[in-house]
Amino acid sequence: KFPVTLRAFVSIEGQSAENTIIELNGIDQGFIIDFFSDLGYEIKNLTIKDGIANLNPKRILDIFNTSQSINSVLLENLRIIDNQLDKLLWVSSANLTMRNILFENNIHYPTSVAMQNYMNNNSIDCTVVMENCRSINNHTGGLYLYSARTNQGDHNFNIVNCEFSDNEYLNNFTDYTVGISLLCTDIYTLNIVNSTFAGNIFRGAFVENAPLRLAYDIDAEIMNTIIYDNETEYSIILRGNPSLGIPVVNVHHSIIEDGIEGVYIDGFGILNWDEETIIEGDPLFMFEGEYPYSLQEDSPAIDAGSLELPEGVVLPEYDLAGNLRIRGNGIDIGAYEYNPFSNPVHEEELEYSNLDYYPNPVKISEGRGAVIINYTGLMQVEDYQIGIYNIKGQKVWESELKKGYSGIRWDCCNTSGDKVAAGVYFLRLSKDGEFLEQGKLTVIK
Repeated sequence: KFPVTLRAFVSIEGQSAENTIIELNGIDQGFIIDFFSDLGYEIKNLTIKDGIANLNPKRILDIFNTSQSINSVLLENLRIIDNQLDKLLWVSSANLTMRNILFENNIHYPTSVAMQNYMNNNSIDCTVVMENCRSINNHTGGLYLYSARTNQGDHNFNIVNCEFSDNEYLNNFTDYTVGISLLCTDIYTLNIVNSTFAGNIFRGAFVENAPLRLAYDIDAEIMNTIIYDNETEYSIILRGNPSLGIPVVNVHHSIIEDGIEGVYIDGFGILNWDEETIIEGDPLFMFEGEYPYSLQEDSPAIDAGSLELPEGVVLPEYDLAGNLRIRGNGIDIGAYEYNPFSNPVHEEELEYSNLDYYPNPVKISEGRGAVIINYTGLMQVEDYQIGIYNIKGQKVWESELKKGYSGIRWDCCNTSGDKVAAGVYFLRLSKDGEFLEQGKLTVIK
C-alpha cells in the first residue's frame, strides 16, 4: 500500500534499478512520505513509475523534516519515469544527496510550480547535493529551490555533473519561464559544476525565459558548465531588488550561448563574468546515441575546464556515460568527458590495459607508506611517464618509466620530498606529454 511511511534509519533498497520496479499503477498516490521521523535513511536501486500525484499527497516522494533532524537522506541509483504529478520530489529542510538518478518522461501539471522542489527554510544547516543526475524529456518539468528565513542556518546547494535536456516547459502566466528557478531571501550558496543544459523547449506566455534563473540572495558559482542550444531568449536570468536581496553570480570556464548577451538582469544583480575562460562557440554535441549531448572530437569544451573547485564540491569519479570524469590533459566542460575510444572506456581496447597500483587507499604513518605502480601490460616503456595530480589538477610528482622494470614506487612525497597531504589524488599515464589513462588514488593518515 502506498505511500510508504518512512521511519528513521530504515532504508528501502532494491537489487538494481533495472530489476526492482515499483509500479504505482496509475493510482493517485505517492511512493514515500515522511513528516515526523529523524531521517537517516537511504532509498536506492529502484525504478519508480506510472504514478499519479495530483490530489493528496501531491508528491511522488515527500520528505518534510518537521523534527529538525540533521541526519542525512540519500537517494541513489533511481529511475523515476512516466509519472504524472503536481510535485515529483519535495524535500524540506533536510540534508539530501541525490546520486545517479534519471528523471524521464514525467508529466507535470502546468498549474503548479516545479517538478523537483527542495526547500530549506529553518535554522539548521542544510546541504543538498545533486550528482550525476539526468532530467530528460520531461513535460513542464523544472527544479525549484526556495529558502525563506533571513539569516537562519547555512544553506548550500551543489549541482555537479548533471544534465537537463530535451525538457518542455509550458507557462500559462505572464511570468518568467525557466528550467531551474533558485531563489531565497537569505544567503544561499549555489554551485553549478560540470553540468549541461541543452535542447530544452520553452512555450507559452512569459516575460523572458532561460534555463536558469537566480533570484535575490543567491551567492552562486557556475563553472565547467554548458548552456547551449535551448529554445530560449537567454541562458541565465538574474533577478534582485534591495528589499529581498541581490544575487551575486560568478561565471567562468563555461560555454554560454551568446556570451554575456545571453544574461538578462531584471532589476539588480551582480555578475562576475570571466571573459577569458568563457566560450560562446558551439560545443559540438554528438546529437546521436544514448548520450546525444556528449562531445565530438573537435569540441572547444575538451580540456577547457578548471579543477579549482568551490569549497565543499567533490567531482564524481565517472561522468554520465561511465567515462573517467577527468581524462585527457584536463577536465572537459559539461557533463561528459570526451572519450575517443568508446563510452565507457573498454580497457581491452587499449595497449596499456594491465597498468595497476596498490595499496589504495595508501596510509601514511610515521613517515612510511608507498604506492607500487605496475606497468607489466606495456609492450614498451620509452617516452611514458607516470604523474600524480591533486584534486585541483596540480602535478605533485612525476617519473619516467624505466626500461627493464615492471613497476615503479611512489613514496607519497611531492617533487620537493615532502609528504603530501591526505586526500584524493589522480594517477596519470602519459606518453610524449599526451595523457592516456587515469586512476583515482586516496591517501590517508
